[in-house]
Amino acid sequence: MTAMPGEFPAREAIAPSCLAERILTAAAEECTLVGVKHITIADIARRAEVDVDSVYEQWRSVGELVVAVVIRDLQQRIDAMAKLIRAQRTLDDKIVEAFASILTRCVWMGRPLTSRVTSAPSTALPPWLDTPAVTVTRS
Repeated sequence: MTAMPGEFPAREAIAPSCLAERILTAAAEECTLVGVKHITIADIARRAEVDVDSVYEQWRSVGELVVAVVIRDLQQRIDAMAKLIRAQRTLDDKIVEAFASILTRCVWMGRPLTSRVTSAPSTALPPWLDTPAVTVTRS
């Protein structure tokens, strides 16, 4: 079945722009350096070498931008896991690789931002997460 023009968004609408990637990378670096609690759009814009309006054109708040950083990180992990799973020859090997990948790539290992969240949550997490309903524990 062939899609008719206009049924799906254009590729440009799906693929992130270079500007968006620069901003996301700058936001991830700021989160790592100062923690989510202390980042500002102005600092992210400065690090990305763009004006503040360019950031606000794509994200309305620091919170939205941080969510986008986390989603990008998760998507990169999923893409890496999919590649490893597809490389396996048998179904059993694919299943084993899937579980191993989840344990090694989705337990937030090896990422500075997430390492900071697990090692020093009070400096990395925003104040709205500091509620009795939400707890962060170190492993």
